Amino acid sequence: MRVFKLMSIAVLAVALTGCFEIKQTVNMNSNGSGSYDFSFSFGEMGAMLAAKAEAEGEKFSMKAMLDTAEGVPFTAKLDELMAIDGLDNVRSYESEDGTELHVAFDFEDMEALNAGANLMIEDTLYDGMPDLFVRKSRREFAFNGYSDLQAKMAEAMGEDADSSMQMMMMMFQDMAFITEVKFNGKVDELNNEDVLMSSNRKGVVLRYRPFNSADMEMETAFKVKLED
Repeated sequence: MRVFKLMSIAVLAVALTGCFEIKQTVNMNSNGSGSYDFSFSFGEMGAMLAAKAEAEGEKFSMKAMLDTAEGVPFTAKLDELMAIDGLDNVRSYESEDGTELHVAFDFEDMEALNAGANLMIEDTLYDGMPDLFVRKSRREFAFNGYSDLQAKMAEAMGEDADSSMQMMMMMFQDMAFITEVKFNGKVDELNNEDVLMSSNRKGVVLRYRPFNSADMEMETAFKVKLED
């Protein structure tokens, strides 16, 4: 079972700061199609690495770093994504300063979205991720959250679960999983007070730090109902 395989790479890269973000952004159309963007960044540490590279006459590249790291071929996912029915415009790109790596695609329905999202997420979390996104009707959308994440991690850690979790909490307390969903219409109801609504009420954002004691008991699932 692969649990947070990316962390070993990130630890080396950011000198055990644990300061990095994994974000998935869904742009949802009213007919159930849309686009998905998965990104990985080092946050403030990425800006420092980019500045250091620039001072040395080089350009920092998250893609080069992760694609050459053992076990983390981010852009190798592109071929697998292209083989999924219902996905189109599969692509990878970096931010201008090279501190964020993105893998993105367009999807024709929720089945395709979940197939693509799970392919990206399961290497970061664990194999066998359940479907994360649910569209119950034109107006109703749900995110299933990470309710079994702690149990999956403990299972993978085995007898050393307690000590391993303490180590993770020390190293990765600032690491964040961010899920943002944008809609064509305005949000009428949102059932999770830990999820933020955008100023125009056309999007919601969940920011979850799985190794921060303040967030470990957070309810990460949410439901949205849009206005008529």
